[in-house]
Amino acid sequence: MSALSGAAGPIRPGRRAAVSTGTSERPALRANRAFWLLWVGQAGSTLGSTSSALAMPLLVLALTGSPTQAGLVGFVATGSAVVGLLPAGVVADRLDRRGLMRWCDAGRAGAMAALTVTLALSRPPLVELLGLALVNGSLSALFLAAHSGAVRHVVARADLPTAVARNQVYEQAAVVGGPPLGGVLFAVARPLPFLVDAVSYLISYLTITAICIPLQESQQPSGPREPTRRRLLDGLRWSFAEPFLRASVLYVAALTLVSPAVVLSVIVGASAHGASATETGVIFALSGIGGVAGAVVAPKIQQRWAPGAVLLAAGAVCATAVPLLTTTTHPILLGVILAATGFVSPLINTIIVSYQMRVTPDRLQGQAYASMILIAGSSAALGSLTGGFLLTAIGPTKSLLVLTAVIVTVVVTASSSTALRTGGQMSTSC
Repeated sequence: MSALSGAAGPIRPGRRAAVSTGTSERPALRANRAFWLLWVGQAGSTLGSTSSALAMPLLVLALTGSPTQAGLVGFVATGSAVVGLLPAGVVADRLDRRGLMRWCDAGRAGAMAALTVTLALSRPPLVELLGLALVNGSLSALFLAAHSGAVRHVVARADLPTAVARNQVYEQAAVVGGPPLGGVLFAVARPLPFLVDAVSYLISYLTITAICIPLQESQQPSGPREPTRRRLLDGLRWSFAEPFLRASVLYVAALTLVSPAVVLSVIVGASAHGASATETGVIFALSGIGGVAGAVVAPKIQQRWAPGAVLLAAGAVCATAVPLLTTTTHPILLGVILAATGFVSPLINTIIVSYQMRVTPDRLQGQAYASMILIAGSSAALGSLTGGFLLTAIGPTKSLLVLTAVIVTVVVTASSSTALRTGGQMSTSC
């Protein structure tokens, strides 16, 4: 158990949040062995996952020639992860987080290794690829929920925003480097990206095993067990009862609804003006570089500016950048403009995730985080669907202008929220 656990008493939604975790005795982040073990393992496995995520549809297309079947495999992988988030949060908050993360890594490594062997020896049927997607998506949801609760136990509470920002660095870097790596590996040999992914999970397994400190509070609340259906919604209820979390999650969900439609509009517009697949890749690589830059500077920005001000400023940047996408067809300029939106994404994530980790009771860590990811993921899925309809109806240029109007409306509406404008400040008293 962490040294100051419970010192502040229970945190009640609706009050200015006090720090709920007692990790003040952890070493400084730069010298924190446990954090960097966790970081290295996740950096490697995230890179491996983004590589194999690009290689999987390439594999299905190579085996079947069917975009529909490729889309079906992607749907099962994403859908199993999203649908499994709430149950995963419950499981992650009830079981030993270290053991659960290790089992998830072992399971995902085994699944990828099995696919590697199958590809080396024969031609895998579609049902095998669907089963692998289901297993990998479900285990990823479990791992994500357990990892979110583990992070705050390995760092000092004052370092938590910086730790979350450092995690954003490897996530954004994987967006930049993972797909090209997956494409290159697949071109060399079809099984190779899946073998690399399997190895990345094994590395994560070893780094988690090497962490010696507890990753959760040793005592769980006593009393009668709640019905499973009620426990599934505990994290969602907690998040929506806390004013700043509720306001910020809804705000980000609204922006996330627009984001996939913007991406799709850029892809369609660039293609219509003759951009090659390589040039389209350059556009989004530059966006990813902007994300890495944002993750690097996120801690300093968070120290100097109020959380609500940063969130609203990030929305304003998006409202400025999106209409600029209609003014050029040059891939480099499009990439630079998108880099601005990529830059603010980790700022938003760092503020909301670090706040959620600090104010949520340990027994609800996985559930609260899973509920936020579920809302954002559902919003992104709906955004992809509506973006497709919008593009079909009015084309990419007009779609971007409509999306700009939506972003402006969201930011203006959010600026009237007292909880968003003034919340998110952390009390350091215990």
